[in-house]
Amino acid sequence: MTNLLTVTSLTKTYDAAQTPALSNVTFGLDEGKSLAVLGPSGCGKSTLLRLIAGLETPDGGEAAMNGESLNGVPPHRRGFGLMHQDLALFPHLNVRDNIAFGLRSQRWDAEGIQRRVNELLELMRIEPLADRSVDAISGGEQQRVALARSLAPRPRLLMLDEPLGALDRRLREELAQEIRRIRDHEGVTLIYVTHDHDEAFAVADDILVLEGGRAVQHGPPEDVWLKPATPFVARFLGHENLFPCEVSTTEDGANEARCALGTWQPIDVPTSQACTALIPPEAITIVEPNQNGAEATIEDVTLQGGSYDVTLNIRGEKLRARVLVGATSTRPNPNTTVSVSIDWNQVRLLDWVE
Repeated sequence: MTNLLTVTSLTKTYDAAQTPALSNVTFGLDEGKSLAVLGPSGCGKSTLLRLIAGLETPDGGEAAMNGESLNGVPPHRRGFGLMHQDLALFPHLNVRDNIAFGLRSQRWDAEGIQRRVNELLELMRIEPLADRSVDAISGGEQQRVALARSLAPRPRLLMLDEPLGALDRRLREELAQEIRRIRDHEGVTLIYVTHDHDEAFAVADDILVLEGGRAVQHGPPEDVWLKPATPFVARFLGHENLFPCEVSTTEDGANEARCALGTWQPIDVPTSQACTALIPPEAITIVEPNQNGAEATIEDVTLQGGSYDVTLNIRGEKLRARVLVGATSTRPNPNTTVSVSIDWNQVRLLDWVE
């Protein structure tokens, strides 16, 4: 499949900056697919969007649409939509007129405007709000109006810059799922910028991770989660149980992995002997002391949603486990001794060392 959008070596340095805001970023995006650009504040996410939208001029590289360079093409001729975190809704217009604003600017006829606005009101499930002032609706409803307004002109590419950052977690989760449903309904190609990996995984077909203006990993969400390409990506995604590891071959020809917490025969073998073992918290089982497993001390326990996050100390090594509420009759207590077993089949070996 040919990429609808191709970004090649895109680079931008702002005046007086010692390092580029964006450096040699390259990726492709197929028509009708969604890409989440993921990374911390200041990593270049918004700069990338502004360059693609034509609001900034690159110092190097280019973005191309259907193989045609966008360099020098003004923003209003690109046919893209861009929704900012601040939404920029017009307070003097009601919901219906906010959605219709771009269509009137593009001189759609009155019948076409009415038909498209009604379609989007239904799609966004905000039909009862059509005649309400945007100042008289909730934050989540305002997000839906802003998204409808961005979609109204049927953009070739829709870019959302931290669209859910001002909402609480429940609304973010709900609207992230809605955005994917709406994307599928409209068939629009989507770039979604966020610092929240849960949002990125909920929305995207592919993930692009930025660090310090550089692209450090690009691929399907499952690959990014299961095989983070660098220590930065692993820790940014919240992986904590990372241990130096070595893989060797035994006398009988089997592969053997060894880290500070144990020795096992790995399912997947990395390309180099020196690697990193990533132990998922779910791979760890905590049982009563003196049962099968290594002796450990519980150092800290916090309740996160429906599970306990438990920090363990095993022979001086810190290990984070996750225990479902209800899987144990009592809350794990700090400063107690337990036994810990690890399901080594769930441990992943990563082709890098810190």
